Amino acid sequence: MRNELKKKDRVTEIYFNEQDNIMYGRTYNTKLKKQLRQLAVDYPEQCKISVDADTDMIEFEINKNRLTFRINPELSAE
Repeated sequence: MRNELKKKDRVTEIYFNEQDNIMYGRTYNTKLKKQLRQLAVDYPEQCKISVDADTDMIEFEINKNRLTFRINPELSAE
């Protein structure tokens, strides 16, 4: 039986420190889960995942070089 969470409770959390080369996280995001699954198949040494079937959440460990963050400037109204 799956535990249905409200959308506001389905979060993505990513943890890392400056010393280690690994990021840890968990997500309910469908698009990110699909990408992580494919990365784990293609590069198992770079990405490890485990799936919680009850909540449909993925926990992952990923090499820092494989995940990037992008900060976009605010778009103008024009």
